[in-house]
Amino acid sequence: MRKFNLNEFLWLLFLLLMALTIFYLLKTSIIFNLIHPKMTKYLIFSIVVLVLLSLAQVPMIFTIPDRGGIKKGIIVFLGALIMIGTVSREDISASNIASKGIKLSTKSYWKDIGDKHHHNEKIPQGVIELREENFYCYLEDIEKNLSGFIGREVIVEGMVYKTPSMKKDEFIIARMVMSCCAADAQVIGIKCSGNLEVNLNEQWVQLRGTIGKTKVLEDRKIVEVPKIDVASLKKMDKPNNLYIYQE
Repeated sequence: MRKFNLNEFLWLLFLLLMALTIFYLLKTSIIFNLIHPKMTKYLIFSIVVLVLLSLAQVPMIFTIPDRGGIKKGIIVFLGALIMIGTVSREDISASNIASKGIKLSTKSYWKDIGDKHHHNEKIPQGVIELREENFYCYLEDIEKNLSGFIGREVIVEGMVYKTPSMKKDEFIIARMVMSCCAADAQVIGIKCSGNLEVNLNEQWVQLRGTIGKTKVLEDRKIVEVPKIDVASLKKMDKPNNLYIYQE
C-alpha cells in the first residue's frame, strides 16, 4: 500500500491555494486596494516561487505520515489564507477623513512620506483630466507651477467632502492616495467653489471647472494651493478602486 502523508498534502494544498489567491487578486486588480501597483513584479515573483515549491512538495505527500494528526501550524496558515482572500478595502468617508485628516497641499503629503515622486509625463494642452493614473502627478505639477495653470479647464472625479464650517458654495473633492500600501494611505483633496443644489456630501461626482488658487492653513503655515471653480457637476458610481497612486 502506498504511503500518504496528510500533513504534507495539506501543505501542498496551502501553497497552491496561496498562488491561486495571489493570481486572482492580481488578475482582478483587487490587490491594488491593498498595495501599490509598483509591487506587481514582486507578486509575480511570489507566484512563481509558490508554484516551484508546490512542485517540490508533491513527492513529500508519499512519505511516512507524522504522528499526532494534523499539525496546528497548517491550520493557522490555512486560516490566514482565508483572511487574505476575504480582506476588505479601506473606504473613503467623512468619518475616515475626520480621523485621518485631509491634505490640501501635495507639499504637506511629501513631508509625511518623503518627496520621492519623480515622473516624466507632461500635462498636455487643452482640458486637463485628473484620472486615477495621473491624478497625483498632475496635481503636484499644477501646485508647483500654479500661476501657469490658472484658468485652465479641468475634469476631476472624486468624493464630495463638506463640513458645517465651510461656506455654502465651498466643498472639497477628495481622493485616497497610496505610496506603498493601504496602511500608509492618506486623503488628499482639492478645494472647490460652486453651488451644490442638493446635499452631495460623501457622494462620488465628476466635475468640470477652471483652475484657480486659494490659500489654506496647513501644518501651521499659510500655503497657496489649487482650487476649482466648478462649472458643472454630475453624480457617478463609486469606482472599484478608490485609490490614486504616488509614482
